[in-house]
Amino acid sequence: MLPFVTSQGAKANIILGLKAALEHGQLKLLADEIQTRELLNFEERVSPNGAFSYSAPVGQHDDCVMALAMAWDMCNKMGVSEDVVIEVGDPLEDIGRFSRRGI
Repeated sequence: MLPFVTSQGAKANIILGLKAALEHGQLKLLADEIQTRELLNFEERVSPNGAFSYSAPVGQHDDCVMALAMAWDMCNKMGVSEDVVIEVGDPLEDIGRFSRRGI
């Protein structure tokens, strides 16, 4: 497994890669309400000095967007970039589901 170091530059790269994949139809999204909401609310901001930043608006979450961006980035690094479907759901729901199974 390759580590992902979260920095503004690394975050920008994977978000821009995800944006390009979505714009070019390289990635098929499942109809997940949380993921869709996060993608629609995700923001690109430009600071007064011209630096770009990417995140959810204050008080909202972007965990699904970041997980999707990291997964897409890893697919590209592994050479898998056609007809990809990545399912990213609610992390809290997933934790509950795993704990109910005893994992």
